[in-house]
Amino acid sequence: MKNILAKSLLFSIGVSAFAFGDDASIERLPDMLAKIQYVAKLTEACPDNYQSEYFNWRKLNRIDDIESAVNILSVNDAQLQVRLTDIAREAAAEVKLHSADYCAHLGQVLANPDFMPFLAFNELSQKLLDEIPQEALTSERERADSQPIDPELIKQDIAKVEAVMLNRRTVRVAGKSTVVDAPELLFKNGDLCMDMQALVFRGGVAKHKAKHPSKWTRWRTNNGEREWLNGEKWQKFASSKALPPLDEGYRLESDLRFQQETDGGAFLITNVIRYQFFSDGKFIRKLDSYPTHDDPISSSVSFYYPEEAGRYDIHGYLLTLHFDDGETAYRTIVRDKNSPSPTWLNGNEYVE
Repeated sequence: MKNILAKSLLFSIGVSAFAFGDDASIERLPDMLAKIQYVAKLTEACPDNYQSEYFNWRKLNRIDDIESAVNILSVNDAQLQVRLTDIAREAAAEVKLHSADYCAHLGQVLANPDFMPFLAFNELSQKLLDEIPQEALTSERERADSQPIDPELIKQDIAKVEAVMLNRRTVRVAGKSTVVDAPELLFKNGDLCMDMQALVFRGGVAKHKAKHPSKWTRWRTNNGEREWLNGEKWQKFASSKALPPLDEGYRLESDLRFQQETDGGAFLITNVIRYQFFSDGKFIRKLDSYPTHDDPISSSVSFYYPEEAGRYDIHGYLLTLHFDDGETAYRTIVRDKNSPSPTWLNGNEYVE
C-alpha cells in the first residue's frame, strides 16, 4: 500500500490529549489509522471471504479499542474529525486499485505484519490506549453497541421489500470456500441487499447501506424474470421462486440447527447453534463450541453454554425472541411453508 496518507495527514493533537514525550512518533498515527481503514474497506469489497480471519485480526490487534480511543479524542477536535473522514475516503480510493483481485489481496494483507498495529505500530498503539482510561474505552464501546434496535423501523423497512430471492454465492469460512444458496432482499426501489441482517441492523436499512455498500447492488425485471446486477453484468437468480413473508402469528414446530467453523488460531472451532421452536410460542436456544479436530492441543477446549428460553413472535420476515431474562432479540426469518427445511435466520441456513 502506498503511503499516500501519512505525507499529508499529520495530526495536530495537543499534549493534553497525548503525553507521549519526545520519543513517541505521533506523526505515525495517520499511517496506522489509514492501514486499519484500508483493511476494513478491502474486507467490505470482498464480503464473502475471510470474515473469520478479519474478526480475529481485529481482536488480536485491539482494533475496537484503538477506534474507540480515536472516537473519544475526536469528540472536541474538528480538525481530527475532518482528517478521519479524509483517511476513510483515501483508503476506499486506494482499495479500488485492487478491483481485479480484492479477495486475494485481502488474504495477503491480513497476514502482513505491516498491517498489524500491535506489531508495526507497537509503541504508538500501546501509548494511545494507555492515555485513555479503560473505563472510557469500555464506555465508548458500550455507547456504540447500545443503540437500541427499533422494531417499528424494522417493520417500516420490511414494508419496502418487494421480494426475497435465493441466490448462489461462494463464501469463505475458516479458510475454506464453499458454495451456498442464501436469501437476498429485493427492495421496491430497485435496490438489492445480499445481507438479510440489514433488516435488523442498528439504525435500519439506510445505515446498513451506508456502512456496508459492497453488500448492495441493483435488481430488475427483464422479460418477466428478475435479474441482479453483478458488477456490470445482469445475471439470473439461482432460483426464480420468491420466498414470501410469513403470516403474522405464524407458529413453528421445529428443531433447527446451524453449524459453522471459525478460526480459533491454533485450531479450528466448530460452533453449533440450535433453536427448538414449539407451536405454543415457546423456544429454547442452545450454543456449543468445540474443536473441529481432536488432538492434544485442542482436546481440552470445549464450551457448553446454558440453555436460554423464552417466547417468540413472527411478523413477515421478522422473528422476535423474548427471552425469559428480559432480553429481546431480533432475527430475520425466511422459510418456505411447503418445504420448511432449511430455514434461514439472519441469512444463515438452519436445518432440521
